[in-house]
Amino acid sequence: MSVCAPFLCSAMFGQSTAQIHGSVVEDNGQPIPGAIVALHRAPRFAVANPGPSGGKQANRVPGDPDVDVSTTSGSGGIFSFVNLPPGLYVLCATVQQGTYLPTCDWSRTITFDLMAGESRGNQLIRMARGANLNIHLNDPTSALSPADTLASSRIVVGVGTPAGAFYSAPISAKQGNGRDHTMAVPFDTPLFVWCSSRNLQVTDESGHPISKLGSATYFTIPSSALGKTFTFNIVGNR
Repeated sequence: MSVCAPFLCSAMFGQSTAQIHGSVVEDNGQPIPGAIVALHRAPRFAVANPGPSGGKQANRVPGDPDVDVSTTSGSGGIFSFVNLPPGLYVLCATVQQGTYLPTCDWSRTITFDLMAGESRGNQLIRMARGANLNIHLNDPTSALSPADTLASSRIVVGVGTPAGAFYSAPISAKQGNGRDHTMAVPFDTPLFVWCSSRNLQVTDESGHPISKLGSATYFTIPSSALGKTFTFNIVGNR
């Protein structure tokens, strides 16, 4: 997928480019500097003439640009995107550390149409705080790859919802005999921790074996709690 860089968008669309300015704030209005703000433009399709089978086809509009850009909010939580082609956009914010909930995972997704030449200002992204979920992997035999950075390559751990969504939990710390995966999750929400590995023998903290197809542990973190920790033990290779 190609990305329409600002200078390229400007050259392609000239004076018709749009821009957006806004800020990332907490629910109480306090600004959040250092948030990663991502902007994605939805592709445009047109219905083509019926094909050999008689059915209509939806084809990408020729020359329609891809836009996937990100920036970091500054002091006061302020962010800006300029030289954008008109179209339908999705705006998301995440904070790499702490308990802010990624807006496009746990909150209402912000979508809007940018018109040619439009300057959209005062766009607020509100981020709620959640609970800290920690998934600790005991690894006394050093079965996990030391080259892993964001995710563990030989085991899948994360959080799922009853609606079918799944969010992988990133690595937050490594120790000589294990590692931690940490993420923020919403309070008072039914969720489940998922653990699976086709390569490793894994047990839960009570010593019960985890099937290689995976196992779900259901939980809810009340708003009165600070967080929750789940522990899994890696006992060898399969």
